[in-house]
Amino acid sequence: MDWIEAHPVRNSPFWQAVRHIVETLEPDAAAPWFARFAWVNLYPAAPADPKGNPIGALKEAEDPYVGALLRSTVDVLNARRVIALGGPYWWHAAEGAGLSSLPELPRPLLRGGRSEGRTWVVGWHPTGASRRHWGPHAYAGKIAEAVGTIEDPAG
Repeated sequence: MDWIEAHPVRNSPFWQAVRHIVETLEPDAAAPWFARFAWVNLYPAAPADPKGNPIGALKEAEDPYVGALLRSTVDVLNARRVIALGGPYWWHAAEGAGLSSLPELPRPLLRGGRSEGRTWVVGWHPTGASRRHWGPHAYAGKIAEAVGTIEDPAG
């Protein structure tokens, strides 16, 4: 992931939020921020022109596999924390990941809790959160706060 440091996309709301989240939740100064997380695109087949997330028939073709892809990836990585930044765009596909019973959280987050020994926080994509006046830094703080509450409810 070291490519992200020099790539212009690093300034997008998504990558800015990811950096803030990683630096807050995994503050190991011995490793760069991009070496402290794993990332997966829940809709891996996407149009090249214009770039973006799949819509229409392509999205519908991928929908049945989103939950299983997420669950399999998390299992393979043996993740202890999962921050899913997809928003309501994919949430209906969460059934395949067994996450539909996670408690609701206030916006810009959607759901969060513990499942199979892991902390889960599901929220809007950072671009969508930014459009709703939650900039990357504030949004990352909200996510970190939710993780803290889930992992240490006594505070």
